[in-house]
Amino acid sequence: MNDFDLIGLHRLARAATDAGYYNAAKLFNGAAASLINHQLSAEALPKTDEDFVAAIAAIEPTLAALNLDRNLLESLLHIRSAITKNRMLAYADVPPVFVCRVCGHIARNQAPDYCPDCGAGQLTFQSFAATYYLEPEPIEVLINQLTLTPDWLDRILAALPAERLAQKIGGAQGEWSLIEAASHQLDAQQLIAERVEQFMHSETPNLSAKSPAEMVDQSGLSAPQIAQAFRQSRTHMIDQLQAAPSNYWTRVGQHNEFGPVTLQQQVSYFAKHEQWHMAQMTRIRKSLT
Repeated sequence: MNDFDLIGLHRLARAATDAGYYNAAKLFNGAAASLINHQLSAEALPKTDEDFVAAIAAIEPTLAALNLDRNLLESLLHIRSAITKNRMLAYADVPPVFVCRVCGHIARNQAPDYCPDCGAGQLTFQSFAATYYLEPEPIEVLINQLTLTPDWLDRILAALPAERLAQKIGGAQGEWSLIEAASHQLDAQQLIAERVEQFMHSETPNLSAKSPAEMVDQSGLSAPQIAQAFRQSRTHMIDQLQAAPSNYWTRVGQHNEFGPVTLQQQVSYFAKHEQWHMAQMTRIRKSLT
């Protein structure tokens, strides 16, 4: 699959939309997303900061030759410098980005009333969350999905000796053992439980970011201990969420990496994060068995 083929699919999606065949556009967009994700899942992605910085530097001349927005190119230089210094990218480093769906004009901080290039209105601009994890899911769906995870974790860790659980298996996310991945899930659960507590007691909680390195728990807990601690924390958190007044879900906390974030967005983030790692842990489990 190459870039031309993907542009071809998006061209058909736009043509279908312009002609009013919206469900046809849905199929073309779905096909493009499937092909992209299938290819990315099989590729070796940059793993270290050095590799990531080199990859950004390699693509910058191509983007400049394509006349990409100058401010966006300057932002790439800025984040490359920050990553070189091993500094977390804060919300202030990369302000919101908006792209006109009609002509591709890029605006930063906020979408204009009208596109300065093509005249399209503000609602045609596409915004980008830092990650799809932050896209809010319906509350009932979130509660249901969060309730299922403890049983899933029990199953994925079951009937394996300690030495197999500790065996590192390579993959797109790097080398992880099943016990490390499970510890990471527990660490993430404990973090969202802390965040929920903050939202329960404050209308505008201060949410501090945690680096990926800090998210890997090296406490040495056994698999049953991890599963039990996860279940206890998750059960208490769900009880809190179910008892919370509906307006608590729209409370806005300030996150130094993501900016303004609601409780609904935070819970959505961690629910999707753990389900992303389910694929990793399933792959590791299959390799071990």
